[in-house]
Amino acid sequence: MQKQPIIIILNLNPKLIHKLLPRFEHCWHAFIIANTYNEHTLWSYRLIEQLICNKTSNAIKYWEVFEQLI
Repeated sequence: MQKQPIIIILNLNPKLIHKLLPRFEHCWHAFIIANTYNEHTLWSYRLIEQLICNKTSNAIKYWEVFEQLI
């Protein structure tokens, strides 16, 4: 089993959330954090970053999960 780094998600401000969201591999992780802190625009920024800027092999799966969430 791969050991995951510990990510502290308590008492975040928008700047910290903005830095944190790109660290999540799965769309729903970013969705939960952004919605918890009422930072919906930051979550959509992460989606754009994943699909357009990074163009990772995970981008299509990320988009498919996004479609399910909305």
